[in-house]
Amino acid sequence: MAEGKYAGQAKCKACHSMKKHGEMHGIWKRSLHARAYQTLLSPEAKAIAEARGLGDPAKEKDCLRCHVSAHDVKAERIQRGFKIRDGVQCETCHGPGADHVRLRQKDLNAPAWRPELSRGEIRLPSEKDCRACHNPDSPTFEAHGFDFAKALGQIRHLHPQRKAPRVQAKVKKPPAAASPPEKEGG
Repeated sequence: MAEGKYAGQAKCKACHSMKKHGEMHGIWKRSLHARAYQTLLSPEAKAIAEARGLGDPAKEKDCLRCHVSAHDVKAERIQRGFKIRDGVQCETCHGPGADHVRLRQKDLNAPAWRPELSRGEIRLPSEKDCRACHNPDSPTFEAHGFDFAKALGQIRHLHPQRKAPRVQAKVKKPPAAASPPEKEGG
């Protein structure tokens, strides 16, 4: 099976900025993900990189892996129009989107929304996906931490016709209270 190609957020915007689709692109555009690459150009990022013995954070693999989409992907898997400066794009969470764009362009004039997706067309993100970058290896993790449920609420983008989100944060139950020790002899 061939690996998918990355189309870039501009291709996603064509459909996902429409109100009838929930203005999903706008939610991403207002998020920190959309500005992730730009943060690498800041004096703070340069200071962090220098403290870690790294060069320009906007060129360092250790920085790019969490601040851009498709950072380690072969050039033939990236379509024309994809821009690294667009940061952590839709495809970081949902996988390469060129097939999705191609399949859905056929549906642009369809009268009804199709909630089902072709197998492998896109994927839904998981907490594990987020924690690939939002973890103690990140130099700013200690200052910011990561709460998946809170983060999910900030980036969630539902189609207006969907009744409930498909990605849910697992609610952790508090540990059960320990039973008092039994008294001897009685």
